[in-house]
Amino acid sequence: MRRSRIPALILTGLLLGAAAIVGGPRAERGGALLQSYRADILQRVRVARILTDVALGLVEHALDHGVVAPR
Repeated sequence: MRRSRIPALILTGLLLGAAAIVGGPRAERGGALLQSYRADILQRVRVARILTDVALGLVEHALDHGVVAPR
């Protein structure tokens, strides 16, 4: 039975990407790009936290008003 190489390639790409982010910039131009990626990731985390808080607030509101019943 032949195994696919795609999962191994995906894992290798993820590991190389993580090493590039953690390892820091090697050139000035790469450093600006890396800072841009980090800023983008931080922005996405902030948005995800806000959306999570909003969703939890909606669930709490629905529970308080008896719209849904707890399990």
